[in-house]
Amino acid sequence: MTLMDAGVGRLADQTVNDIAQNAVDSYTAWEKETFALGGLVNTVIYAAIVAAAAFIIIKLIQHFLARKLTGNARIFYRLIYVAIIIIAILCVLVTIKPLGNLGTGLLASSGIAGIVIGLAAQQTLGNVFSGISISAAKPFEVGEFIEILNVTPPVMGVVKDIGLRHTTILDASNKSIVIPNSIIDKDMIRASHVVEKANVCSFLDVGISYDSDIDLAMKILADTIAAHGGTLDVRSEEEKNSGIPPVTVRVQDLGESAVQLRAFVWTPDTSSSFPILSDLRYAVKKEFDRRGIEIPYPYRNVVIKNK
Repeated sequence: MTLMDAGVGRLADQTVNDIAQNAVDSYTAWEKETFALGGLVNTVIYAAIVAAAAFIIIKLIQHFLARKLTGNARIFYRLIYVAIIIIAILCVLVTIKPLGNLGTGLLASSGIAGIVIGLAAQQTLGNVFSGISISAAKPFEVGEFIEILNVTPPVMGVVKDIGLRHTTILDASNKSIVIPNSIIDKDMIRASHVVEKANVCSFLDVGISYDSDIDLAMKILADTIAAHGGTLDVRSEEEKNSGIPPVTVRVQDLGESAVQLRAFVWTPDTSSSFPILSDLRYAVKKEFDRRGIEIPYPYRNVVIKNK
């Protein structure tokens, strides 16, 4: 150990001892002042006033602002809420002199502590800033169906909430998936841009053989969809008067082994589309079997040649 190292060590020990002694002296003086009858009453009254003011401000914000902020904008209300709580706590702590003196000494003598705290909070702050970025840019909104592609397995579902640190997604099995905002902010997202409460159009694709009656197959699809109680008729009055059918069925493709038909199915929301499509697939398969409509699959002919 060199003389310089020894000098630095003694200086560090002296600095720590000075900080500790200042904290003890400040606490002793504050204790005598505060726990006297007048000081104690003043401290309690001040803390009660600050708490009451914070409570009133939060209630006013809830009444005038929170109800008007919907979807992505609700994250800004939460930021205001957290800021009010932090300010109220700081206002109360300012009256405790030992904490103020101790904080001043630590700030003057140790910048390393600030760096350590900053690194520890880096991930949390990253999620908060990502949440603000998502709410401001609005790549998707609450109620939309999204798919996060760069995770394994891909996550898909309806966005239920965008918080300060996390975004909550409701998947097809009605389970909540909580994802940090930083992951969503940097990954590739496929959004449907369909709000949950709006009508949703889904596709029902079915392949039939080339020998099957295509007109009959299209009629079965349209009738089965129209008869389901969960589907919607989205035609306008003008379209109804013009004789446009309630369900649209098109020929999507002429494949190698099947004629691909596509039916357009309208449902009330995203969450109901999956079970309704499942019911329709079952009903269409049963009706195709009963009416002699074949759903083909690839055939393989194996030829064995004798040498």
